[in-house]
Amino acid sequence: MTDQQAEQPGQPLGPDPTYGRRALSTRGYVAAVVIPVLIAAGLFGLVVWNYDDADIQGTTAPLLASSWQPGQPAGTEPVIGVLAADDDDCAVLVTDDGEVAVAWPAGFSARLSPGGTLTVYDPDGKPAARADQEVRATGSLVDVAGSPFAGKPCAPAGGQVLAIESAVQVVAG
Repeated sequence: MTDQQAEQPGQPLGPDPTYGRRALSTRGYVAAVVIPVLIAAGLFGLVVWNYDDADIQGTTAPLLASSWQPGQPAGTEPVIGVLAADDDDCAVLVTDDGEVAVAWPAGFSARLSPGGTLTVYDPDGKPAARADQEVRATGSLVDVAGSPFAGKPCAPAGGQVLAIESAVQVVAG
């Protein structure tokens, strides 16, 4: 109660004159909702317009792949090395003996990020290994001559390829 109301005892107290008044008109409420939505839509449009998949995910890297799939007979040769990209951007494993050409299971793919980092993806599109990570698996040594790998990108001109024939495990890196 204000002092004036207390001094005039005969007058009934009425409702607060500001009670029930809206802070904004209907037009003001509409503008308060519509303008931020339009700004957000415009910014989203700019992002989509400027988006280039290659900038985010990189470019496809060559990958030597075999036809081996889980459930098929597999070799027992240990496959252990650190994933790296060779001079041709092919996925190789670096071992104590140097770079080893590797044939990955069917459905695997590889990408190079804009910064040059190699990532190998499983058939579901999930990263299986990245450059500088230690990879372990089992498989078979395959002579390149007379094999399905002969003449393919990332296959050596001669010698052997280590074909991964198991799940790929990242140990470190």
